Amino acid sequence: MRDLPTAARALPELPPPGGCDGEPPGAPGSPPFLPGPPTQGSPILLGRGSWRRLRPLPKSRSRPAETRGMGKGKIWGISSVFLLELLMAGTCLVSSQPRAQSSRLERLEAKAHRALKEQNYALAKVLLAEGLRLAPQRKDFREGMTEACLQLGLRLHSQGRPRRALDQFRQATLWGGKDNRTWLGLAEVARSMGDLRQAESAWKSALRVNPNEFDALYALGKLYYDRRSYDKAALYLGRARQVNPKDPRPKRYLEKTGTDRGIEKFFSQKYSSHFAFHYRETNGAGDRRAKQILNYLEQAHGELVQFFGRDPRKTMVVMAYDTNEFAMLKHPASWTVAYYDGKIRVPIDGWTRNKRETSQVLKHELTHAFLDSFVEDASPWMHEGLAQVNEGRPLGPNLAILQQTGIFGPKQLRSSFIQIQDENMVKVLYAQSLVLVDFLIKKKGVAGIRTLIRYLGQGDEPIGQREDRALKKIYGKDLDGLLGQMRNHYRIPIPSKPGGKPGK
Repeated sequence: MRDLPTAARALPELPPPGGCDGEPPGAPGSPPFLPGPPTQGSPILLGRGSWRRLRPLPKSRSRPAETRGMGKGKIWGISSVFLLELLMAGTCLVSSQPRAQSSRLERLEAKAHRALKEQNYALAKVLLAEGLRLAPQRKDFREGMTEACLQLGLRLHSQGRPRRALDQFRQATLWGGKDNRTWLGLAEVARSMGDLRQAESAWKSALRVNPNEFDALYALGKLYYDRRSYDKAALYLGRARQVNPKDPRPKRYLEKTGTDRGIEKFFSQKYSSHFAFHYRETNGAGDRRAKQILNYLEQAHGELVQFFGRDPRKTMVVMAYDTNEFAMLKHPASWTVAYYDGKIRVPIDGWTRNKRETSQVLKHELTHAFLDSFVEDASPWMHEGLAQVNEGRPLGPNLAILQQTGIFGPKQLRSSFIQIQDENMVKVLYAQSLVLVDFLIKKKGVAGIRTLIRYLGQGDEPIGQREDRALKKIYGKDLDGLLGQMRNHYRIPIPSKPGGKPGK
């Protein structure tokens, strides 16, 4: 078949514009034009305003019925000029499709931008997904999808929905793996769920994107420190310190790494369902003692799971020292007899002499480990109050201390106790923490404490703001208001300087 231009040149000469036999359109001798399929003897539009009547097709037995009417310049009984116009119209239609798609993409872009600005991230994801279906290589759509997934992940994590948050962060890494916020967010959610392997992998991915990512370097240093992989810990913490020399945390952990490596060089390890117990072996006695302590720790773990209504889902590291080894550690304060800094550190010389006292100390520090796994920045009053309640410390003697000295305000209760060297002030703060937590339990039971902890794990505000909002929601008062209620309930006086210090 010849190409269209050649076919067009081969057409027979058309009659002059007008009706049939030269009559103008609409002349009396010209039949009216009726829309519909052409029939034999009816007019058909050919070219621009040209009219021509199709003559009856001659019957021929030598040609198949479906090919009758085909002749020079005609295809299926229709002029090639008409076919040419159809093809030109189709070309115009095809050429208009990119313009229509471009217009649609512009509308999607505007709507997605507005949804992101209004923090409607779920709608933004729907719009951006449609845009990426039409234009998979659009960089701005991919960046928008990354931002929407990232913000949804942060929101879900702050709402205490880590599994859904983890899914959003995984999607964010697929769309924008070069944005380190996606890897750091994924690592944080995985760490909060106890999946340290996935967290470790995400931190390393962040370092592949940016080898000087401080948060990833510091997190990996802490991770290897907790695992007692001190060489790796020193490597990552050293790099973190080089990247940000002003941050004191890498330096502090580097010092602890050196001290622990020296003390624990000859330590042995025992493991149970929830604990990694590190101790010094001495003629078999250490093994027997380690087994007894592990049995007690597992029992205490079960009791705390019942109290909190949750399992931390992580292995607790317990470092057992003798008195001399414990004295070699860099203590947070001179008055500490044991402490938790990611590891439970406790001297166990007294286990054989006074198991009850050592057991109370172990459960006290284990409570810190539980609460820290649920709320990383919980206030000191909540830490020490819950720890004393769970170790079984009596209320009466501590209430008597407050009735003599008065109570502190929210500012002191939310400031670190461990930095205070005044033992009398520390004694009042510990007593007030115990009485306050006991007061809250009497108001709403342990269920109220569980709800409070769940609320504290949500949101990005400072702990004081989250705490007051949660306390108001559960108990009807913020911390200052609850302290007033507690003071009235127990008839505690209001001296200007409780414990020898200002009350506000």
